[in-house]
Amino acid sequence: MCKLEKLKENLERDLPPIIARKDVKRYTGGLYSPKTLANEDCQGTGVPNLIKLKGGHRGSVAYLKADFIEWFLNKVDIQKIT
Repeated sequence: MCKLEKLKENLERDLPPIIARKDVKRYTGGLYSPKTLANEDCQGTGVPNLIKLKGGHRGSVAYLKADFIEWFLNKVDIQKIT
């Protein structure tokens, strides 16, 4: 199994079903901040199918686990990790 497949397997096992934008720094080991994701979302290059929450924390944004994993793995330099 290549390292990228192992990373995907670990993410699928460890991440919650919904990932709050405010928590992405923790889930990416500090590689991406909530502000970076907000900027990418505005540019159309962020995680697809973002979820805007009504009520609770106004303006909260989250992502579905599968969409977040796909986006994150597309950011990984496969040449370096395989």
